[in-house]
Order: sequence, then structure tokens, then C-alpha cells
Amino acid sequence: MTALVTRNRYLVTAAGRAVGSRSAAGAITLLPIVGGLIVGVVASWSAPLESPVMFTLAVLFGIVAFIAGTVATWIFLLAGSKDMNAASQMWLAGDNNSPLPLCHRSLARVFRGDIRMRAFYMLGLCAEANGDFAEAQDLFRCAYEAIPAMAASKWKRRGQCLMLSHSAIALVAMGRFDEADAAARSASALFLPLPGGPNLLEALTDDAAFGAVGISAALRDLEPGRDPRVLVALSSAVVLAGRGMAREALELVDRERYSLNAGLFPRERALLENIEARSRGLLAGGPMRSPGQASSAMSTAFAGWAARVLPMQS
Repeated sequence: MTALVTRNRYLVTAAGRAVGSRSAAGAITLLPIVGGLIVGVVASWSAPLESPVMFTLAVLFGIVAFIAGTVATWIFLLAGSKDMNAASQMWLAGDNNSPLPLCHRSLARVFRGDIRMRAFYMLGLCAEANGDFAEAQDLFRCAYEAIPAMAASKWKRRGQCLMLSHSAIALVAMGRFDEADAAARSASALFLPLPGGPNLLEALTDDAAFGAVGISAALRDLEPGRDPRVLVALSSAVVLAGRGMAREALELVDRERYSLNAGLFPRERALLENIEARSRGLLAGGPMRSPGQASSAMSTAFAGWAARVLPMQS
């Protein structure tokens, strides 16, 4: 991880402990296992006939340490998966703070990349919902870098698509339009199906059905039930509107109206209204007023959040 990660306040526990690094989780996972192997090897080189009791104790210690380390690794892995499922439900219910300690616990204990990826992603979602866009973009980058290399291609592409789309929205809020444009274009390219359809390698690596045991399940469970098309369309429209390409933004919104209406959260719906209002105002050459459609009470409640991403006026 880069130095930026250690300064991200979403990667610091309430007690002030940084959890962005993999070193602590690696020590918990590897030290007992490696230590047990080392003790066993050293004991096998000793003279068992000269000190049979010490030799036996050393071998037993090595075996117990190895088994205990392996069991602890699986316990932490399964607990981390359970914590991430609970955090996801909290976030879907609109709670953007309760998931933080669950993510911190997983990052502190679990070495495997899929659970760490999901924890980074969940922290990014919470940061985004809280309007902390710099931290959110950093966390989505961490999640992208933590995607397991051996995950099934279709789930990997889905996860990358979601991460890049969220990153594009955060980058627009930060005024980094060139980077936002690159992220949105990459997400759009990943959303397109691969030529030739599924292949044998993808079928063999798709272990999502095994739950926490499979590394692809964490990618499948990022925003469960969410169609990436919705986020791809929204992030692309945000970038276009932010860069002043009003006509292109409105055409994209009209083309994707059905999926956007079906799949947006209230704060994203408020952002969509900003996109339309800003774009129509630019085309009319006048003030960026409401597009003339009734706003829901929920989207109105998130108007401040939407304005931080894409202000109604320059």
C-alpha cells in the first residue's frame, strides 16, 4: 500500500490503529504455520536418542502450532466473510458508520485478498455516502488492487466495473475530470461482454458457489443484486455533465432511463436530477434550474450530497 492509504481516516480504527497494511494479518496467519514448520524441521535435525523427551515435545509443539495457525486462519476467514455480509446489510439500510468496525476487524485479521478487497470496497461505499470523496476514491483504488488474480473473469470484470464507476463519481466531485473520464471509459469497456462468451478456464475458476471458501464469492457479493449497467451509465453521465457536454449527457440519460429508474439509490437519484438540471441549463444558455420534473422527498433529502458531486452552478 502507498503512504496515502495510511493517512486515510477510514483505515484507522476508533483506537487509532491503522489497518491498511497487510502485515498484521500476515503475522497472525503465517507466523504460527511457519513457526510450526521451522520447529518441526529443527527438531528432526536434532539427536532424538540423546534427548528423546525434548525431541518429542518439539515435534508436538510444531504440529500443534501448525494446526492452530491453520484453524485460526479459517476461523478469521469465515468470520470476515460473515462480517462483510453484515456490513453490506447495514449499508443497504442507510447506515454508513456501523460497517466501519466490521471492516477494520476483517482487515486486521484476514490475510486473503478477496475479503480484504470487500472490506476496502465497503469502506469506500461508506466514505462516498458520507461525502468524503477523496477517501472514497482511495479506498476504491485499494479494492481494485486487492482483486484476487485467480478470480473468475466474469466476477472480476463485474467488480472492476463497479469500482471504476464509483471512482469516476468521486473524481468528478474532486474536480479531477480527466481521471474521472478515464475511469468511466474503462468501466464502460469492462461492461461489454467478452467476445466468444464463457470458456472452460472461466468455468473452472468460478468458485462463487462455494461461499466464503471461494475467492470469487466476494466479487459476486459486492452490492448484491446491483446491475453494473446502472453505475456505468450514471458515472458516464456525471463525467459528461461535469465537463460541460450537456447534450451527450442528456442523450445518455434518456437512452438508459429504464435501468437508471430501476436501479438508483435515493442519493444517486438526486445526482441524476442534478445532471439533468445542469445539462438543460447549459443547453438553454441560462441558469441551471430544475429540469421541471417532480423530485421525490428522498432525493430532495440528498440534494446536498448531489451538489457536492456536481454543483448546479459553476
